[in-house]
Amino acid sequence: MYASGGTAACNKNTMNKIHPFVLRISKWPVWLFFFLSLLAFAGYVMPKAQEGLAGACGRLAIPDTEVGYDAAWLRQTLQAMDGPCREAYRRSALLQDALFPVAYGFFLFFSVAVLFYKTRSPFVLRGLYLLPLAGMLCDYGENFTLAFLMDHPAAGAGFLPYIAAAFSALKWFFFYGSLLLLLAGAVRWLVLRFRQG
Repeated sequence: MYASGGTAACNKNTMNKIHPFVLRISKWPVWLFFFLSLLAFAGYVMPKAQEGLAGACGRLAIPDTEVGYDAAWLRQTLQAMDGPCREAYRRSALLQDALFPVAYGFFLFFSVAVLFYKTRSPFVLRGLYLLPLAGMLCDYGENFTLAFLMDHPAAGAGFLPYIAAAFSALKWFFFYGSLLLLLAGAVRWLVLRFRQG
């Protein structure tokens, strides 16, 4: 019991040191920068990348845009890809997909931080802004695993498709969880504003 309580206290002290830093950097110009970056990626950069992949891969599904794929599906997709398709996908994973997670990850991070930290939420809720960062890291894990598989198709027979599928599942879990947090935080903020008159 004592060890468990000591660990909890240590974790809370650590989070209490992180929270003020997050509060200092959670300013509207920073939020606006990542919001505009997200709009630029979602509205122009990623559609252009998808066009390029469609030109190289035809009607083949793009793994990192698929929700809930498994290792068997990924293996079949890899086998169906030819050299130009794999090269186009690898470039996309290491260029556009290397920056897009930062745009959406930090936009959600700062949004959730402001909505739950600056409205004096309970301690447990304040740490939820880490959820978007967890999703961003899982996105990177999936992208780099897929990029490696594009360069080394024979590795698809091993365990890496399972790793990519696991990263993908966690990415979507944290992403949709962050969107739900954003919605809940916005509703909570509106309720607090209404009560304050």
